[in-house]
Amino acid sequence: MIGSLNLPCLEEINLSNNKIEDISAMADWKCPNLKKINLEYGKFRKIGSLNLPCLEEIIISIYYFEGDILTIVSGWKCPNLKRLSLRYGIIEKFENLELPCIEEINFKFSFIKDFSATAVWKCPNLKKI
Repeated sequence: MIGSLNLPCLEEINLSNNKIEDISAMADWKCPNLKKINLEYGKFRKIGSLNLPCLEEIIISIYYFEGDILTIVSGWKCPNLKRLSLRYGIIEKFENLELPCIEEINFKFSFIKDFSATAVWKCPNLKKI
């Protein structure tokens, strides 16, 4: 588990290639200048809410989250998030998504179990999937 961080000058964090399963404590991070999080090739099962006003990009791969990842992502308070990568994972439900600034979402090699025909995406700036 990753604990709480208080690093006001941190702009990028790379936690790739690890065996961390629980990243729910990210909700307590105090990193107001964090722009990029790399969580590639982990073993993630739990992720919490995020409140990172400068975050522009998050990369998550090899995951199986408990719950609907798109609902979780929509609840993040990351108003500048432009790039979201959810590769090599399992997505239980593919439903609603609301990310006003998102420009790019990558689902490469993800297994989507339930793709809802009634999904509503509110992503007016989305340019690339």
